[in-house]
Amino acid sequence: MTSSADDNRSRPHGDHSGRSVGRVELWIDGCGGYRLLEGSRWDVGGAAGGSADIALLADWPRHAGAIQWAEEEYYWIDSAGGRDWLRDGEPLPVDGPAKLLFGRPSPLCGSAVLRPVPPYRLAGHVDGVLLFRDTLLIGPGDGCHVRCPHAGSAVVMTRKSGHWMARGTSDGTPVELVAGERVHVADVGMTLQMAGDG
Repeated sequence: MTSSADDNRSRPHGDHSGRSVGRVELWIDGCGGYRLLEGSRWDVGGAAGGSADIALLADWPRHAGAIQWAEEEYYWIDSAGGRDWLRDGEPLPVDGPAKLLFGRPSPLCGSAVLRPVPPYRLAGHVDGVLLFRDTLLIGPGDGCHVRCPHAGSAVVMTRKSGHWMARGTSDGTPVELVAGERVHVADVGMTLQMAGDG
C-alpha cells in the first residue's frame, strides 16, 4: 500500500497550485542529468536552507522569485510580484555573480530549459532543469532542449496518460520510459528515475 507522499511523487501534477510536486530526473548517456518539472509555476532560490523547486548552489535568497507559464510565454515573478518576460538565452534577473540561463530553443514547443553558468551548479547534482509543456527535443540541433552532439537524429519526448514516452524522429517507434530502466531511443541511451532513487 502506498502512502499519499508516494502517490504525489509518482504524479508530477497532482496539486492545484500550478506547481510541480514530482521529482523526476532524466539521465542521458553522454549528456548529463536533468530535473523534469511539470506545472505552470516554479519557485526559484538558493539551495541553502530552502525548498525551492529550482535551487542553485549560490548565495541567492531562499526565495529569489518564480517562473510562471502564462499566455503561451514564460515570465519571471520577482519577490514584489512584478512580472517580466523571459527571453531565450538570457539569465534569470537575480542580483549577484551566479547566473542561471533560461532557454526556449524551439518557438514551436512550449518546453524550456534552465542551465547554470559554471562554476555554479544546481542542487541535486543535475546539469539542468527542463520545464515540460508538451514535448521535449533531445539531439544534436540548436533547436533541441538537450544538446547531444553524438546523436544521429533527434528524440522527441512526450507525456501521455501519465506515461513518459520517447521516439526517434527517424523511426517514429514510441518507447515508454519506466523509472529505473535504461532504454535506447534511436541511438540515445537514457534512464528516467525519481529524484533520490539509486
